[in-house]
Amino acid sequence: FTANFGIFWSGLYLMACASTALAVLVGSSVGNASTAVEFLPMVFMPQVLFSGFLVPPGLMPDWLAWIQWICPLTYGVKI
Repeated sequence: FTANFGIFWSGLYLMACASTALAVLVGSSVGNASTAVEFLPMVFMPQVLFSGFLVPPGLMPDWLAWIQWICPLTYGVKI
């Protein structure tokens, strides 16, 4: 790990803000909190799968590779 300390914490903060914004979006689009908790894995699991954390982007099919660019976690993993 050779990243700058400030860059690391800035990236971590921005990832937390993006994840919080997605969670608030899901939470405000449903009626109650328990329903929102059920929908959150549908938002966050694709991010884990397509960000390059579990599957390297080079192994993804071309028709799925574009998804990595709309996932905020992709940019945090690259830091």
